[in-house]
Amino acid sequence: MKNSRPLRRRKIDALRWLMLCGLVGCGMAWGMVEFFALQRARFHAWRDRQQTALPHQGGR
Repeated sequence: MKNSRPLRRRKIDALRWLMLCGLVGCGMAWGMVEFFALQRARFHAWRDRQQTALPHQGGR
């Protein structure tokens, strides 16, 4: 019975590391999604400013 305790402890430690890696990975993935959404919004705002700044050509 004494040998079963360290085995269980190692299993719990492995699960903790796995959960930590999963949490960090999900956080990084969510951060990348937010980053690209921000960049897309900034690009669209920039494009709208550029299009409205162009002079109107009229009918020529």
